[in-house]
Amino acid sequence: FEESQLQQTVCEMQRLQNGDIKDLEALNVELDKWSGDKLLSTGAHLLELFIEANFTGSVDLRTSFPEICEGGSAPFRDVYVKELSFDFCHPFTHARLGELVWLSKLMLLDREAKIANTYERNITICRCVQLWQYLLDEPAMQLKQIADLKEEEILSSEQRKNVTSEFHLERMYAQLGYYEYDKAEVHLKDAIEKANLTVQLSGVLGKRTKFQQTNIAQLVAKAFSSVSPVDEDPIKKVENVVLPTNVRLDDDTLLEGVSTLTDDSNDAARLTAVQLACILGLCAFETSTQHNDELLVEKCSAYVDKVISQARNWAVYTCALLRRCALEKQNRRKVQRACSQAELLAKLMDGIDDQSSKEERQRRNVLVLASGLPPSWRVQAFYAEILRSLGCTAEALRIYEKQETWDNVIECYRSLGQLEKAEHFVRELIAKDDRNPLYYCMLGDIFLEPNYYEMAIEKSRGRCARAHLSLGELMMIRHHYDIAYGSLRRGLELQPIKLGAWFNLGHCAWKMEHWQDAAYAYHRCVQLEPEHFEAWNNLAASYIRLGQKPRAKKILQEALKFNYEHAGMWENYMLLCADTQDVAGTIQALHRLIDLDGKHQDDEVIAIVTSQLLELRSKNHSSSDHLVNEMCKLLARMTSKQTCSSKLWRCYAALHQPHDGDCSVEKHEKYVNLLERAYLADYSRQKWYKEEEQCCSVLEMAIDLFEEKLHLAKLKSIDPKPVTSEVRINARPLVTMVERVYGVDASNAVSTELREIFTRVKQLIENVISCEDR
Repeated sequence: FEESQLQQTVCEMQRLQNGDIKDLEALNVELDKWSGDKLLSTGAHLLELFIEANFTGSVDLRTSFPEICEGGSAPFRDVYVKELSFDFCHPFTHARLGELVWLSKLMLLDREAKIANTYERNITICRCVQLWQYLLDEPAMQLKQIADLKEEEILSSEQRKNVTSEFHLERMYAQLGYYEYDKAEVHLKDAIEKANLTVQLSGVLGKRTKFQQTNIAQLVAKAFSSVSPVDEDPIKKVENVVLPTNVRLDDDTLLEGVSTLTDDSNDAARLTAVQLACILGLCAFETSTQHNDELLVEKCSAYVDKVISQARNWAVYTCALLRRCALEKQNRRKVQRACSQAELLAKLMDGIDDQSSKEERQRRNVLVLASGLPPSWRVQAFYAEILRSLGCTAEALRIYEKQETWDNVIECYRSLGQLEKAEHFVRELIAKDDRNPLYYCMLGDIFLEPNYYEMAIEKSRGRCARAHLSLGELMMIRHHYDIAYGSLRRGLELQPIKLGAWFNLGHCAWKMEHWQDAAYAYHRCVQLEPEHFEAWNNLAASYIRLGQKPRAKKILQEALKFNYEHAGMWENYMLLCADTQDVAGTIQALHRLIDLDGKHQDDEVIAIVTSQLLELRSKNHSSSDHLVNEMCKLLARMTSKQTCSSKLWRCYAALHQPHDGDCSVEKHEKYVNLLERAYLADYSRQKWYKEEEQCCSVLEMAIDLFEEKLHLAKLKSIDPKPVTSEVRINARPLVTMVERVYGVDASNAVSTELREIFTRVKQLIENVISCEDR
């Protein structure tokens, strides 16, 4: 907004100060006199001022509000923290000019009916709610409901024609904050479409290190615009702003960036600031919804590098640098650059070492919300997090103490092994305010004693979600699942958007064998954390217990997307596919298990799949031939990598058994070869003749093999005597072994089946002998 509008807003605020307004009631009376247009314009300008003060480093704005911002002299300074709180979810008290958000709330939300229902009103309310949420340390469902209602009003009315990519990006980040990934994805796609942007990841030849001699495939982001940035970029007029310093990597091995063979400089000048914000939105969405692995880092790095390479807008560029820090903080060669970059940005957003003019800082606020740029206090916390990862705990502690984020302070003391200091620190806080239940929760975290959480619940009259959740987690660890379940459930009623708590609730319900409750809890968990593959796995297990195996199989398919290397989940998926007669899925799972373990054998599953395939083939099912071929490829792979059981060889042979009337000598030879491998696998077992069941298996396998050999000899039209002689020589030792243990004609065998099979073997020998005598 223009400087004149800023001055007008300052004048309005000073007039409120200079008037006879001594309390909240008098302020409300004064605001009730304002027109709708005045409420809307002033509220919007106050939000812009708050953004300047907390996102772009314009800390000197306090001088524009000498009465409002200094100490407690302002009549509404003392009440805004309470008015912006939800139970024990309080706004960050060290935000600069946080009371401006509350004043905007009084003008825009409390007096919404006085303002004409326009696109400007609804989008400004959405922004007010989003900034209000930034002030809070936990998601507030009340704010989500307000913003969703305004969003619906915009998208379901004539106001829709005014919607821009910027609006969709702002709503995407808001929905990500509430873990509404489906809605966020819709907004992201709409933003990209309205920006006339096409983005794709592509492989190009290039180098990453200074000593690399050969170009290899590198992942890069390519973006194309169907509009001219000169004509279509409304942000261009405010882009002449000095951008933050891009800290160099200066590594002795890695290059500053990927060096590609092809020159993309012609593409570098095409994208507008909004289009670059869309690419950054893709990175944010991928980070929130995908499993954190090396592939995700590569994809997001490609997006971030694309944005950084086309520096245009201050907010978008700054946010891209922060996202690069987040990607690099786990890399030992890049973490130092991440730390230095985060420190520089944290100082810049706090107005430290910033030589820019006041007017230039005001121009930085363009696309702040649409870029996903976090406020200054979150950047400071992020910098402290990197410091802790590097072992600079004392330095991080100073930042946390300055911010008064006491949980992080205690965690620092804990990591330093100074729990007594943490206790002393918390007791000092309680001495100053013994009614705050969060302080008792901190004591509970230090001593792991349930009575402190119970005191917190008592102090809050049962309204402190953290106390209930912490007590539930402690009881779960101590295996008191019934108590834990009740506490966790109550905590989630008070604060339903809590990562980790739903998983704990599902675990307790599982232990109590409440399968439906466990399924519901794990379902909520994967809604909030779609990359939580353990929750997906447990959700599938819950549905198995409920008898819904097809649904469980689909859920495991989702789980495997987030952890493709988990052998246990692949085994569960294999069993479910076999149980639901999904032959293709079972084969895929077995292949994957071999990839992971080098070898894998599950005779029962293979027997089930073979039986299903034979049934399909008997019905002349259209897909049977393809599936049989795939199963044969799998069995060929398994038999080439490991010693296999007779059961597996039998299944392999059954799949290769020629159809009735098939006279192909090649097929029958293959079948005979596999039968022989199955027979030898059984026969080679030590003392097989001592077990009647094993004895039946060997004899039956021998009969099938000998009969097929005789049949093959007929097909080849050769002299059968050599074959019959071979069969007789191999069959007689079997008879001798069996009769030695079970008597003549196996008369001493308990099993009727063994006696019958033994009779068939002797009959086969007699037939062979008679054939030889002819």
